[in-house]
Amino acid sequence: MFERLLRCCVAAVLLFALVQGGSAGLPEKVLEKVRQTRRFLRGLADRSLLGGSVIVHDGRYNVVFEDAYGYAVPELRTPLTRKISLPVGSNTKFFTAVALWQLHERGLLNMDDPVTKYMDNADFNKTTDWCPKLRNGTDCLVPTLKQLMFMGSGMIDTDNCGYAPGSWQLQYCITEDQLSNLVGLKRGILAGVDPAEYFAAMGLWDVPLEATPGTTYKYVNAGFILGAYVVEKLSGLKFGPYLRTHIFGPAGLTNTHYDITYAYNGAIRNRLPDFGYRTVISPVSQEYLDYVGNTSSKDTSYLKSAAAGQVVDITRNWAIPNFVNWGNGAGAIYATPRDMVTWWHTLLFKPQALNLTRATVKQLLTSYNPEEAPKNSGYHFAQGIVVKPNTTVEAFGVTELFYQGGINNILSPFLLKFLNTAPSSPKDTSMVGGVYLNEQLLSVPFNASSCIADNPWGNPVKFDADLCGIVSRGTTNYVASKLFNIWQPGAVPKDPASA
Repeated sequence: MFERLLRCCVAAVLLFALVQGGSAGLPEKVLEKVRQTRRFLRGLADRSLLGGSVIVHDGRYNVVFEDAYGYAVPELRTPLTRKISLPVGSNTKFFTAVALWQLHERGLLNMDDPVTKYMDNADFNKTTDWCPKLRNGTDCLVPTLKQLMFMGSGMIDTDNCGYAPGSWQLQYCITEDQLSNLVGLKRGILAGVDPAEYFAAMGLWDVPLEATPGTTYKYVNAGFILGAYVVEKLSGLKFGPYLRTHIFGPAGLTNTHYDITYAYNGAIRNRLPDFGYRTVISPVSQEYLDYVGNTSSKDTSYLKSAAAGQVVDITRNWAIPNFVNWGNGAGAIYATPRDMVTWWHTLLFKPQALNLTRATVKQLLTSYNPEEAPKNSGYHFAQGIVVKPNTTVEAFGVTELFYQGGINNILSPFLLKFLNTAPSSPKDTSMVGGVYLNEQLLSVPFNASSCIADNPWGNPVKFDADLCGIVSRGTTNYVASKLFNIWQPGAVPKDPASA
């Protein structure tokens, strides 16, 4: 359900800044890419089509572009700045995997052990061991910690629930109403949600497996909830304090937080937004006019008279209050894009800061899953991260790292490519990342191939290339694909949760 809750929108207030001392010293080829990025993003922001925070790291020149657009909270007119931390959704999973491997390095666990070796039944209000079985099976098939991390647990995806109609797994899927009720069980201005509490409350203890662990790929958030539980159990710390002490601090992540606040209740609401937004594009349908007229005091006449392709409304795209906190080890981290760049580069090039060896980092980036994610893509789910394997790169065994996190209608895609793939020690990387709060709503029929929208109040309308791309592909995918092509030609990898 983390990735299922992804639709949003926002307005545009724009500041652009070249960092690293401005443009001085950058080669012309880099400056031209910066100019292309500036023109593209400014054009969208000036039309209120972009809200989010974007960063570009280009090899030895470090961060060459970084900026933020729109509002953190439109109701309060709080501008979104580069220093505001935003939910990075399932990018949290890589942190959880690293935490487990830290404990592995300390000899407190073995990643090849079944997870039940480290589970206390009482923590889950159970009297017997967790014994997951295949449907109609009799044998306990407990996934290992490593299998949980590379999405090979064999468990049913009960929250994203991407199964075809009629599939037997659907009976175990959690509805949004059920999840809202579960989230409502625990409230407070500043609070945390216990991983064992989450696992038990979601009813996962009694759900059958859909495959033998280690044999298939299936995107399942619950495996990382169990991972966070094991970290707490063996370290003696709650997951948030563990991350702060053993990962955020040593890596220098000064604007990264775990499970910080229930923003819905108002705590630091103008500094830590946890909902995405939606911009409404003209022309609008009669149904949308009726909706606005019935649910607000707005005069709807302007909605009919607005020029086609114009943003006519900006609304909070309400998701489930307090839900980010329930993301837990699968999705509860807030960070800035700059901290995410620092995080990936610390892990790759300064692993000793995290008490890890280069060999352990290579283990983290190794996929043991026999299936690609998604199939026929060339990408594999390693441990909390999607990678493009390449065995000729001895140091890491990959040429790309990718993740697109998403929670409460906020999307956060990050892609890193090695520019120098020397077998022993690749050094230069190109990294493009961002956290996007906005998606668009066009309430009339639209033909993506011709870029023509129906218009109940006049002739059909042909949208320009940018607006057509945003409406047909979504803001995040369209913007990310354009940026990836500017800085490192190639298509945006597919969201692993949609596989």
